[in-house]
Amino acid sequence: QRGLRLPQTTLKALSPCGGKAGTTFDVKVTSGTNLEGLTALQFNKPGLKAVPKMQKSGGKMVPVANTFVVTIAGNVASGLYEVRVAGDYGLSNPRTFVVGRLSEIAEKEPNNTEETATKLAVNQTVNAAIGSGAEIDYFRFDGKQGERITVDCQAARIDSQLRAALELFAPDGQRIAFSRNDVRDDPVVTLRLPINGTYTVKLYDFTYRGGADYFYRLSVHTAPRIDFVL
Repeated sequence: QRGLRLPQTTLKALSPCGGKAGTTFDVKVTSGTNLEGLTALQFNKPGLKAVPKMQKSGGKMVPVANTFVVTIAGNVASGLYEVRVAGDYGLSNPRTFVVGRLSEIAEKEPNNTEETATKLAVNQTVNAAIGSGAEIDYFRFDGKQGERITVDCQAARIDSQLRAALELFAPDGQRIAFSRNDVRDDPVVTLRLPINGTYTVKLYDFTYRGGADYFYRLSVHTAPRIDFVL
């Protein structure tokens, strides 16, 4: 019949949307359409594998809805890969899955004020999301005077709807950096820290939107960063 369209599995967001090489962790499908009967996560890299997460119910083991246990082999190179979900309505579209080398944590809610900021170590990545409109996330890390730090928010680069704005505040409360649209619509800040103390990162959507599709990965690190190549 003309105009008839069959349902198609659509993947919009995972949490977390990446992980450290050599680790095993849970990944939940947090946004999409026609997600009934999900049975698999499929990657385009052999060193990335996923199996359904199981739990005991009624005396037998059953899958946890939309949740998988992902293992990243230690020899998988850092970078961006493709992930799809498979369920009752077939194989989904691809979404970006990130493999990194830094240790990783999850955002601890609530962290919507400076007083409740999520603690982040230097050379660490936090997986987070702007869950609702007008939400602001805060993070804190301890830095040393003269230390060269990069604060990098991956969002648009990894298929998120978030168009992030990032502000960095020194221990004395002075704003020392603002970033937006620096790397493919994402904010990135690199600078030498002016004093010892605890620095605060303020992150939000520039148009104050939010939801499960507004996920991001925020990294604070001391590794080299290439600005351009000629």
